[in-house]
Amino acid sequence: LEEQLLDLRGAVLFVTHDRALLGRLATRILELDRGALTSWPGSYASFLEKKDAALKKVKEAVVGRKTRK
Repeated sequence: LEEQLLDLRGAVLFVTHDRALLGRLATRILELDRGALTSWPGSYASFLEKKDAALKKVKEAVVGRKTRK
Protein backbone atom coordinates (compact mmCIF):
# COMPACT_ATOMS: atom_id res chain seq x y z
CA LEU A 1 0.00 0.00 0.00
CA GLU A 2 2.76 2.45 0.90
CA GLU A 3 4.51 1.96 -2.43
CA GLN A 4 1.24 2.61 -4.27
CA LEU A 5 0.67 5.78 -2.27
CA LEU A 6 4.21 6.96 -2.98
CA ASP A 7 3.67 6.41 -6.70
CA LEU A 8 0.43 8.42 -6.83
CA ARG A 9 0.47 11.85 -8.38
CA GLY A 10 -1.57 14.41 -6.51
CA ALA A 11 -2.67 14.75 -2.94
CA VAL A 12 -3.62 12.01 -0.51
CA LEU A 13 -5.23 12.78 2.82
CA PHE A 14 -4.85 10.13 5.48
CA VAL A 15 -5.61 10.09 9.18
CA THR A 16 -3.47 7.78 11.27
CA HIS A 17 -1.76 7.28 14.59
CA ASP A 18 0.93 5.21 12.86
CA ARG A 19 4.03 7.36 13.29
CA ALA A 20 6.14 5.10 11.10
CA LEU A 21 3.67 5.52 8.24
CA LEU A 22 3.70 9.28 8.76
CA GLY A 23 7.49 9.27 8.70
CA ARG A 24 7.57 7.41 5.39
CA LEU A 25 4.74 9.16 3.54
CA ALA A 26 3.91 12.59 4.94
CA THR A 27 5.11 15.73 3.18
CA ARG A 28 2.77 18.04 5.11
CA ILE A 29 1.00 17.65 8.45
CA LEU A 30 -2.39 19.25 9.03
CA GLU A 31 -2.93 19.52 12.77
CA LEU A 32 -6.19 20.31 14.50
CA ASP A 33 -5.33 21.42 18.02
CA ARG A 34 -7.76 23.14 20.38
CA GLY A 35 -9.95 24.25 17.48
CA ALA A 36 -7.09 25.70 15.41
CA LEU A 37 -5.99 24.13 12.13
CA THR A 38 -2.27 24.48 11.37
CA SER A 39 -0.46 23.36 8.22
CA TRP A 40 3.09 22.19 8.87
CA PRO A 41 5.06 21.66 5.63
CA GLY A 42 7.74 19.00 5.56
CA SER A 43 8.22 15.56 7.00
CA TYR A 44 6.78 14.17 10.21
CA ALA A 45 10.19 14.62 11.89
CA SER A 46 10.20 18.25 10.78
CA PHE A 47 6.69 18.69 12.19
CA LEU A 48 7.81 17.34 15.57
CA GLU A 49 10.73 19.79 15.68
CA LYS A 50 8.64 22.80 14.60
CA LYS A 51 5.79 21.93 16.96
CA ASP A 52 8.20 21.55 19.89
CA ALA A 53 9.75 24.94 19.10
CA ALA A 54 6.31 26.56 18.83
CA LEU A 55 5.20 25.10 22.16
CA LYS A 56 8.39 26.30 23.86
CA LYS A 57 7.81 29.79 22.48
CA VAL A 58 4.25 29.84 23.84
CA LYS A 59 5.45 28.57 27.23
CA GLU A 60 8.15 31.26 27.37
CA ALA A 61 5.56 33.94 26.57
CA VAL A 62 3.24 32.69 29.33
CA VAL A 63 6.08 32.54 31.86
CA GLY A 64 7.20 36.02 30.80
CA ARG A 65 3.72 37.45 31.38
CA LYS A 66 3.51 35.83 34.82
CA THR A 67 6.95 37.20 35.72
CA ARG A 68 6.01 40.78 34.76
CA LYS A 69 2.91 40.79 36.99
